[in-house]
Amino acid sequence: AKQICNDIRQARVSIRVTPVDDKGDPETAEIMQGIIRNIERQSKATDAYEMAVSNAVSSGYGWIRIRTDYCDPMSFDQEIKIERIPNFQSVYIDPESTTLDGSDAEYCFIFDNFSKEKFEELYPDAMPVSVEMGDWQDDDSVRIAEHYYKEYQEREIIQAKIFEPMTNTFKVGVVTKEEFKVLEDNGATIEELDRRKSMFPVI
Repeated sequence: AKQICNDIRQARVSIRVTPVDDKGDPETAEIMQGIIRNIERQSKATDAYEMAVSNAVSSGYGWIRIRTDYCDPMSFDQEIKIERIPNFQSVYIDPESTTLDGSDAEYCFIFDNFSKEKFEELYPDAMPVSVEMGDWQDDDSVRIAEHYYKEYQEREIIQAKIFEPMTNTFKVGVVTKEEFKVLEDNGATIEELDRRKSMFPVI
């Protein structure tokens, strides 16, 4: 197990952005790669990746979390952070999920145990409630759960031929009905080819 973890550490795992077909734009991919590299650096993402690898090698499951938070106490700007989840047993995903990365899961719980003092500090207006299933509260600690789930929004998407003035060419792309209208209102040369309704997951 140590050999596998060391090999992965030496490989310096990180997120890569690659344009994969004729619709992919290398310049856009390079910009996105730079943004992600900065997020990884600011988050010390290597620690999160190594923790996930260590847990995955020893138990079969390793997790990282990606969330947003305010940059500092006096800011309204938020930044993306990549964080460790030290205890792989604190994450429960939809048992009907079948993909290796859990991307088809419909819901997920992340549990944390806090001392009663810390719980009261973080949630002064909350009352801990006993739950029949599981050990949610004892004399020393309170368990809280974050619950993430998917809801689906039906939206109309349009396949369109869009004129690119920079290259003086047309490209075929897919936009939402709202985006199509904005392009039209701004005087873009755009031709509808097809349309359909699609379900968009929202977390």
